[in-house]
Amino acid sequence: MVKKEPSDFLKFSYRPFVRYNHVLALKNEYFLPLGFTYDRYFTYESFKNLKTVQKDMALLKAFVVEDDVGDFLDFETLKIDTLNDYYSYTEYGEDINRLRNETMRLIHHSQNVIRGTIKVNEKKLLFLSIPYDPGWVMRIDGIKVQPKLINMGFMGTIVDKGSHSIELKFTPPYLLLGSFIMVISMIVYIFLILRSLRRKNFN
Repeated sequence: MVKKEPSDFLKFSYRPFVRYNHVLALKNEYFLPLGFTYDRYFTYESFKNLKTVQKDMALLKAFVVEDDVGDFLDFETLKIDTLNDYYSYTEYGEDINRLRNETMRLIHHSQNVIRGTIKVNEKKLLFLSIPYDPGWVMRIDGIKVQPKLINMGFMGTIVDKGSHSIELKFTPPYLLLGSFIMVISMIVYIFLILRSLRRKNFN
């Protein structure tokens, strides 16, 4: 929402949605969904040496691999020397449209469960704008897979050519252990109370 005249970038990326008094609500015409796909990658070592504008540009062209690149050798590598210091509106729009060309269609979305489907014409990296957490369990076509750490703290997974079902379920780490400790603690607490009452009755 803005109270003053939108900048050139806002005029390019957003469209007026509704106005309330002096406040104008804008709709983002270049939004990216929860899950979208990449076909190129580059390493974190390369990313951290880029200028700020180049980092913004690079993240809309390829995904950043923070660990071993061995799983991504089938993907094209982003050529860093092709990035310049100016990101035109036209190039920005083209990059956004390419990323959302093949996206995940949400079927169910709750606090701890996400389900969707996706169809890709070639092997790609499905990026999910969800912070990486070991509590997430991911299944592709019913088969459990290990999410990958992508783009400095987010989740992603490789999907092969074709149609796929995606499911994510979140269980807080140590939930089972915590519940077990709580139950044992309650049993011990009740035992101590009963033993104390029994002693009082004997006395």
